[in-house]
Amino acid sequence: MIYLREGSIDEVVGQDVLGLEPGMFVVHPPGTEHGDLAHSEYFLYHVMFTSDHPSAWPRVGCDLDGSPLGALLGMIVHDWHNGWAQREAFLRHSAQMLDIVMKRCGLFGQEGRTAQAIVAQARGLFRRGFRQPIDMGEIAAELGISRSTLYAHFRSVLGRTPQSVVAEMRLRNALFLLQHSKLSVAEIARGSGYCSASHLGRKLREAYNLGAKDIRAQSVKP
Repeated sequence: MIYLREGSIDEVVGQDVLGLEPGMFVVHPPGTEHGDLAHSEYFLYHVMFTSDHPSAWPRVGCDLDGSPLGALLGMIVHDWHNGWAQREAFLRHSAQMLDIVMKRCGLFGQEGRTAQAIVAQARGLFRRGFRQPIDMGEIAAELGISRSTLYAHFRSVLGRTPQSVVAEMRLRNALFLLQHSKLSVAEIARGSGYCSASHLGRKLREAYNLGAKDIRAQSVKP
């Protein structure tokens, strides 16, 4: 089980790429090949477990309002590595609680689970293509849904539009390259999906009130 605490990553599962935001999780069956892709710092929990009812757990989802999933996984990871007193009993009871919490996530309406999966898949497609213009109609068609349904899923899951997610990816990529590469501003702009260095500059000033040269001179976190 992968649970993202901070940052933004793409979880590669076989041929699929799932975009994860904080609070989202992916459950992999045994033997599944997977990996993480990120362009900035991130923090996740990676926990392996056994369950008598794995089909009751959703493959992709997010922590429900009021759910202790993130905190519970944090306690499991910390107790496992620190070996505190009565560790086995603690982990056994924590596993039972984890099973209950995940089943609750599985009971979340099918419509909600579908929306989460679509958003994760769309973000994976965005990550691969944000350096070029993105046609949301083509993205929706690739996912087998209508353009309006794609927008509805993003509103319900993230409260944002698909374009705002793509814009954030472009800005994060440009910011990372400004801080960690010697590429020219024009090269960074082109490699991040902007039509020119001045276009990138406007977006940076809107977000950070700083130009590209200023950002290179000081650390600005995304």
